[in-house]
Amino acid sequence: MNDNGIITLQPQKPFWWRAEADMTVQIQDSEGDFALHEIIEAAEHLGSGQTISIRLDYEPELLYRLMDNKGFAHWAQPKSGGWRIDFYKPGRRI
Repeated sequence: MNDNGIITLQPQKPFWWRAEADMTVQIQDSEGDFALHEIIEAAEHLGSGQTISIRLDYEPELLYRLMDNKGFAHWAQPKSGGWRIDFYKPGRRI
């Protein structure tokens, strides 16, 4: 409950989220397409069920769509002046 008596619900973390990702990429002073390409390339090396954690100084709305189209799930959290975004590569559907 906040100071005004309003209850705010925090989104529940997904089942696959872990404090320590399988791979971490930190990009400082990121510049558009270059950063997105670097992140996507790194994520493509993940195995099924693995996660990659990205640290950026902005929330990458375009990256969410690109990674969603490639089959990744994501979880984003604001962190000390930037963002931590975790992408999860699910296993095959049976």
